[in-house]
Amino acid sequence: MPTDSSNSLKSQKEKSCLTEVSDTEKRLWACIRSKGVFHNDAKNLYHKDCCILEKLFLNDNELPELQNIEYLLWRLHYKHIDEFRKIISQSSAKNELKLAANNQKKAANKDKVEAHLEGFRSFLSEASKFYQDLIRKIKGYYGLFEEPWFIRMEFQGE
Repeated sequence: MPTDSSNSLKSQKEKSCLTEVSDTEKRLWACIRSKGVFHNDAKNLYHKDCCILEKLFLNDNELPELQNIEYLLWRLHYKHIDEFRKIISQSSAKNELKLAANNQKKAANKDKVEAHLEGFRSFLSEASKFYQDLIRKIKGYYGLFEEPWFIRMEFQGE
């Protein structure tokens, strides 16, 4: 049975981690604004934030704390998706404005839009993998069993 001092220590540790998440997120958005969403520093800060939030999620928290952590995870991913939308929208608009320009510029802009779309797809794939791994870890943490192989195969075939 946890003591008050162990609960207090756990609470202090959580607050420290949440402060770290907040600081990392601020640095992440500053980095994205200055260097762009594709920069390695932005990717590293994103991964750091995900790791801290995952660790918090797996720390035997009460429901209100879990909801807060879940919200922070959602916000992190939603802001990324919104950033990609802006970039793709801006690239597409530039592409349309240059329709009257020569074919080389149109091709270069089309390649840029495709690169942004591919970056977005890559991010979505990575985020999906992160959530699948998190769900697997949560199931393991709480002693829930994985689906039988025949159920997994059934869903993969759809």
